[in-house]
Amino acid sequence: MLLLLVLFPVWLQVQEQFYRDLWQLLELLCREQQLLILLCWLEVLLVVQVLGLLLFLLWEV
Repeated sequence: MLLLLVLFPVWLQVQEQFYRDLWQLLELLCREQQLLILLCWLEVLLVVQVLGLLLFLLWEV
């Protein structure tokens, strides 16, 4: 449990940076009007986020 309390703020910082980078990517892709690429990246990023969260939760169990 102590490890969770230590790692959770780090995980939140990683998530904040991830979403900041994602927003910049979305702005770039929308300016270039490459919506198909945008949708592919969103799908990939969603899968990565879900897998990361599952691994984090499994590691804590």
